[in-house]
Parts: sequence; structure tokens; C-alpha cells
Amino acid sequence: MADIKGAAQEFTASFGFIVYFLIVCLILSTLAGEKVTRYFLYLVLAGMLVTNTDKFTNLLGRYK
Repeated sequence: MADIKGAAQEFTASFGFIVYFLIVCLILSTLAGEKVTRYFLYLVLAGMLVTNTDKFTNLLGRYK
């Protein structure tokens, strides 16, 4: 399981993933519209927050 997580983190940190994600957002925006793209990006943001919950709570704890 740790190997899969490491591979996923390595892939998402690469420049290719950033370009791929922007192309997907562009296609989604073109085909489905701005509202659907906005909710897709909210879903991605929520997934990032859930995935990085530990880091997020540590960040909030620093500013308390």
C-alpha cells in the first residue's frame, strides 16, 4: 500500500500531471460548462483536504 501512495505522490508532483490536469479542466469546461468545472474543482480541493488532513490540522494548530 505504501508503494502505491508513494507512486501516486510522485506522479502528482510531476510537471506532466499538472499539464494533464489543466487539459482535463479545459476539456471539461468546454464540453460541460463553467458550473460543472467549478464543482469538479471543488471536488478535487475537498479530496486534497481529506488526503492531507494531518498536514492541514498541523497548519491550523500553528496559528492557534
